[in-house]
Amino acid sequence: MNNEYGLQKVFETELNMLKTIDSICRNHDIKYTLDAGSLIGAVREKGFIPWDDDADIIMTRENWNRFSTIAPDELPDTMELQLPYEMAKDGRFYDFIGRVVYLPGNRHTPDEKSEFFNGKINHLWVDIFVMDNIPDSKAGAFAAASGQKLLYALSLGHRKLSYVNSSKLYKAVLVPFTLVGKLIPLTTLCRWKEKWSAKDMNKSTSRVYVSNYPPEWFDLKLEKEWIEEIKYMPFEDTELPVPCGYHEILTAGYGDYMKRPDMKDRVLTHETDTGMPEA
Repeated sequence: MNNEYGLQKVFETELNMLKTIDSICRNHDIKYTLDAGSLIGAVREKGFIPWDDDADIIMTRENWNRFSTIAPDELPDTMELQLPYEMAKDGRFYDFIGRVVYLPGNRHTPDEKSEFFNGKINHLWVDIFVMDNIPDSKAGAFAAASGQKLLYALSLGHRKLSYVNSSKLYKAVLVPFTLVGKLIPLTTLCRWKEKWSAKDMNKSTSRVYVSNYPPEWFDLKLEKEWIEEIKYMPFEDTELPVPCGYHEILTAGYGDYMKRPDMKDRVLTHETDTGMPEA
């Protein structure tokens, strides 16, 4: 296990979480794969990217609906499934991502940001992304992605925002949406988000998109043939599932994913302290 960036304890904990999730999914025939940085890690590094301080998996909405029902009863006491709607009850928006979190210890020293979210984001986690059908027509796909961006912008009304390094145009565009969003309960926005994401669930489409990615990724569409089949690939001391079309997926999202970024860009995404408790 690579300790080049002092993250060995973090990786040990996250690997234990991934193994736990994999066991639950195997036992209940829930299909999922690694995603994003974790998928790149599996293909390029045969494990974690040495400077990547979280883990990512992905599944279809049908599988997510099953996992989110089953997992709370099967996760060990040290882990918890955080659901976007439950997080929204605090009225403080972080994102729309479900995640399995490791409860012992903090990700970093508590600060103003973590306190704003009542400490709920200050844990190691595995992000769970959800794939939804997207219309094949350009107009339908544009409407689906645009609706997601609108809901995200409205939800930012329930977050402390800083515009210190933002352009005047960015601020002028975003501020009206956040002001309107403040008037709408976050739980309502969360319900709207779920309905909008699942609106094409029962339709026949050739592509999907990831409806709870960050907004800059809503325009990324994946062919279903890329995700339909999975295989297990070495990951640290175990094997974890990846989509058979991983090359097409990673190329569409990252370009030359086999090339490591420049040293200046190898930074911890969530500024995780390296002294996390043992898994």
